[in-house]
Amino acid sequence: MPDKKRIIILIACCINMIWIGTSIFALPGIMAPYWQKKLSIATGTVSKCPFFILLATGIFMYIVGKLQENYPPSVIVFLGSVILGATNFFLYLISSISHIFLWAFFIGCASAFLYIPCITVVQRWFLKSKGFVVGLVNLIFGISASFLGPPINKLFASSDLLIFSIIIASLSFITGTIFTPFIKFPEESIKTEDMSVGKKSFSIKQVLKDKNFWFIWVCWAFTGGAGISLITLSTLFGIHTGLSKAKAILMLSSFNFANGLGRLFTGIISDRFGRTNTMFVCFLLGGVGYAIIPLISNLYVWCVCSIMIGIAFGALFAVSAPLIMESFGVKNFGAIFGLVFTAYGFVAGPLGPWISGYLLNVTNSFSTVFFYLSAMMFLSSICIIKVSLTK
Repeated sequence: MPDKKRIIILIACCINMIWIGTSIFALPGIMAPYWQKKLSIATGTVSKCPFFILLATGIFMYIVGKLQENYPPSVIVFLGSVILGATNFFLYLISSISHIFLWAFFIGCASAFLYIPCITVVQRWFLKSKGFVVGLVNLIFGISASFLGPPINKLFASSDLLIFSIIIASLSFITGTIFTPFIKFPEESIKTEDMSVGKKSFSIKQVLKDKNFWFIWVCWAFTGGAGISLITLSTLFGIHTGLSKAKAILMLSSFNFANGLGRLFTGIISDRFGRTNTMFVCFLLGGVGYAIIPLISNLYVWCVCSIMIGIAFGALFAVSAPLIMESFGVKNFGAIFGLVFTAYGFVAGPLGPWISGYLLNVTNSFSTVFFYLSAMMFLSSICIIKVSLTK
């Protein structure tokens, strides 16, 4: 296929990541202090918000993976944009903790409809550089929050909540749908693509019996839970230590910047040095980052640690997608990736944000929480190195 067509498809998939990435990685951190004050709820309770994002991804990633076997990816992405726009308008109507969790759940639902088709499409169009294109899509997914977070925070501080909700909802819908018609699969057969990746497609039954699948699954539970926990913990921790909200958000922005940019570079690096080797180093880096935060009282050190955690979290997304396709083939990639996401949705949420929130409420100690999350990252590094495929 002509390179121009492939580039347009890649751009379309990247654009569709902008507002879902911002909604997941920026909005909870921006809204958390406001919700905590308005609704008079505990800090640890607000930090459980990502749990419901994860729960929805666990439910819908597999469903969307199966749907794309029968429906065009453009249709699925359009539905995701509709869900995202409607959910962000709901910000105006939030008046209880249950409403916050409902908003988070539907943000997770939208992410499934947008993320799975886009990373499947780009890999099938760029079979020889999967790490790079998945990394690029994930770069936009993660880094958009770093750039849009500060202006959104200013907009929120200076606008009526209704106006704020309308603007965010409109941008979410319009940006997500403008390039949707270009998102499509190549015309080559699945068999031809399997030959290109050098792997015959596994059935779902075969995958569930494969140890590599379960090692990857555990990594998503541990690193996924540890990584996403920082989204709300970063601003809450900064404010707890006496920082202004503007300075506390620097930790969140650092995490989001590394989460996004790290996805591109770890994807490229994994094309050269191997998927499991790259993920092993990144998970170790994340574990060290979490362990240092409680030990040194300095905003700039905390930002560097947030970058380390962001790199680990970004690598999980950018590198494991091509690892899964190379391990289990092309045909059932969407469904298999969805199965892996059950770890992120059903287990990472309880292990990460939920237990973190519980520990914070019980101990009132961020140190306990950060050491716990550090251990999760280190356990992931052990699991990923046991995956037999090295590239």
